[in-house]
Amino acid sequence: MKQKKRLKVIECSGTDFEIGRQYGEAAKENIIKSIDALMGRVKTFHKTSKEEVLMNTRKYLPEVESFDPNLIETLRGWTSGRWSSSARSCNPTRALSRRQRGCPSTT
Repeated sequence: MKQKKRLKVIECSGTDFEIGRQYGEAAKENIIKSIDALMGRVKTFHKTSKEEVLMNTRKYLPEVESFDPNLIETLRGWTSGRWSSSARSCNPTRALSRRQRGCPSTT
């Protein structure tokens, strides 16, 4: 029988950057696991390297910044913590599409 996962609520407050930093510190292990799993699937199914993914991601950064600058600040907060260099270099751009006060994470 599968074990149930509990939803962990992380209370965050402050600027978008501060919210991202608080969430990134509290959910660091889950974020790193998610990024590693995503990069593994991209490598396997799309036959592309991490470097190619990052290059393409950076290409769209100006558009994402103009569409939702708060998102980018939140993600910059995510990556400002003491993460492994591999996780920090991924710069995820598709999470936290809105400013969040209670940031959920599974544990």
